[in-house]
Amino acid sequence: MKVNLKRMLLVAGLPVLITACGGPKTPAQVDRDVAEKKTEVAKDMTNARKDAIGDMTAARNDAQEDMLDADSKATKAQKTLLLATAEANYKLAMEQASGQHEIALKKCEALTGDQQKTCRDRAGADLATAQARAAESRATQTPPTTQY
Repeated sequence: MKVNLKRMLLVAGLPVLITACGGPKTPAQVDRDVAEKKTEVAKDMTNARKDAIGDMTAARNDAQEDMLDADSKATKAQKTLLLATAEANYKLAMEQASGQHEIALKKCEALTGDQQKTCRDRAGADLATAQARAAESRATQTPPTTQY
């Protein structure tokens, strides 16, 4: 009985062993395997496309953020430069006005009485005018401040 059972198992398992060892498959099996492989490849391609789209979207978003950040930094740098230029021009104008005022006052020392007073008043008025021009120039050169 043991021998017959072994023979039956051997006979039943022989076709499986033959096909597992590289024997030819039936056309139906090949068609089924091809269809399964096509489905698997299609799923892989779909997943790869989704991954690629996700990667491109993330890269595009990162690039846009970097560009906005660069634009913001450039704008801030430009404003800083304009402020520094306006301030430097103001300081120069104020220094020039102060120097001219001192020179005018020294010239007034040659005068006496009402002439000296008039000369000093004129020097003071010229200084005030120069200071006002310098302040106005600084205001027009200074970029407006924006709050975010």
